[in-house]
Amino acid sequence: MNNADNWVCYIAWASGFAAGNYIGLIIEEKLALGLQIVRIITGHETEFLIDKLSKENHGITVIEAKGAKGPVKMI
Repeated sequence: MNNADNWVCYIAWASGFAAGNYIGLIIEEKLALGLQIVRIITGHETEFLIDKLSKENHGITVIEAKGAKGPVKMI
């Protein structure tokens, strides 16, 4: 910002920043794959949930982990 005393530079910078965000949103919308990630961390029995999600054709990864109060599963 060599011309910090010129208000036009502030307007130009803000306009460029806003335009970049807007164009980025448009590009992301076109390229979006529609993937979502949901993490479930529980100390309870998970077999029913895993079976139900599998039958609905959702991809599932199960990781055995150690929580603050004992063993947990991260789905």
